[in-house]
Amino acid sequence: MSVSPQIPPTQPFPVSSSSESARAFRWKGGDTVTAEQQDALNVGAFLWGVNEMWCDSLDVELGDAQARDALATAWGVTDAVSARMTVGRLLDGMHSSAFEIVAPLVNAVVKKSAGHDPDAHREFLAARTQFRGPSATVADYDALMNVRTMSVLRPVIADSYFPTHIRSWDLGRVGYVVRMSRTAGYLSTDECWPMLLSAAASARSYYANWRQFAHGLVIGRTYWMALHEMNNASAAAKTAGERVHGLLMRSDSPWCRYRLGHTGGGVSMVKMAPQPETSDTTSSETTTEAPSGPQPGELGM
Repeated sequence: MSVSPQIPPTQPFPVSSSSESARAFRWKGGDTVTAEQQDALNVGAFLWGVNEMWCDSLDVELGDAQARDALATAWGVTDAVSARMTVGRLLDGMHSSAFEIVAPLVNAVVKKSAGHDPDAHREFLAARTQFRGPSATVADYDALMNVRTMSVLRPVIADSYFPTHIRSWDLGRVGYVVRMSRTAGYLSTDECWPMLLSAAASARSYYANWRQFAHGLVIGRTYWMALHEMNNASAAAKTAGERVHGLLMRSDSPWCRYRLGHTGGGVSMVKMAPQPETSDTTSSETTTEAPSGPQPGELGM
């Protein structure tokens, strides 16, 4: 699969001086992973800081019981079978698949294209769901319509370009499920790496760089929140924007140390050798104290 010509443009993610951008990234050090494995881990970096996970290791500093509880609560994963199925759904486009169906319809309404109106679209989706199952529903349509028409994303990114997919939102969560499932005892180490490497290969096929990958993460996170809690969608967009800003700008970020899509067999180009974590995690780029620990409602999301 080649990189889609419909990739989003590069653009800034403006944030306040006091935000999740201040959160330090944790590096274990010790050359515990290969360059190719590091490349795969970087795809899930959106969730490493907020969940206090190492950027360069499969290890998670939680007990197996805690990992099982987190997976069951946030993902409905309770064993090896459900873990594999969840990873498979993410790789196939768990949320992007529905987004890809409703996005052109919503875009046509937003642009006031002739022959398109929300009621007709909802009728079509209701009939489609009845005969083909809930691959794309009226709820998916309404969530995206609200995101597009209620200026939910405006504080973070402009609406001048809207993507046809949000694959990075799905691919960016594979690593969390895989690593937590390993800690829970559901997946072996040998089983984890092919899953992570598959997510990395897919990310490279859809996106040219981390900024474009981040664009999909912000929109995907916002769309996901609109599906569940529309009142919190704007806050989700802001938080996601702050998080990717840190990934794109902090010198200790895996996205700043490694680029997406090096031509040498998919292995990233090392920009700065990772250093093991020390007691002093204050970045020279900011004097804001980083939030400590996962925030409520953020585990795995």
